[in-house]
Amino acid sequence: MELIIKLLSISFGFCAYIPIAWLIIKNKIKPSFCTWLLWTLLNIVTLISLIQTGAPYFIAAVYTVGTLLITIVLLLKKRFIWERTDTFILVLVLVCIFILIFSNSFAATIAGSLASFIAGIPDLKKILHNPKNISRLAAVLLISANVLAIISTNDLSFINIVYPISWASYWVTAIGLSLRKK
Repeated sequence: MELIIKLLSISFGFCAYIPIAWLIIKNKIKPSFCTWLLWTLLNIVTLISLIQTGAPYFIAAVYTVGTLLITIVLLLKKRFIWERTDTFILVLVLVCIFILIFSNSFAATIAGSLASFIAGIPDLKKILHNPKNISRLAAVLLISANVLAIISTNDLSFINIVYPISWASYWVTAIGLSLRKK
């Protein structure tokens, strides 16, 4: 049963990036290549730290591949915009890499999970101003993927659930902001 839940989580996670890529290709949303590249780097750091701690890392692998896919789509669309917030996200990436190298994997996992949420705040602000700046289908699939990732673990220790909880919280917030009346 645990394997089936993990496979569902992985499937939902990967499927979530399809509507995001489609909306970018159709110019319905115009995210920044730089932001998604930095998100990919944050996911890679967190993935490495989760592997090193021995915590379940499959959902971090899904996010890493998914954000890389979106980064490639944005590269092909030539969406090279360096926004002011990207400088802040770059600092978060560098702090997480520093923590991974000079501290420990546990701290890097927490830092990466927190930094990923913080790095998404500018997009939450965009959703607040324009609720159409989100694929609700992608958000629901990612919430489901994260909840299933938590359910699939036998050990609900903090290190095992911090990453999926941070992302589930992010996407619940995004959905909530997108549902408000403008």
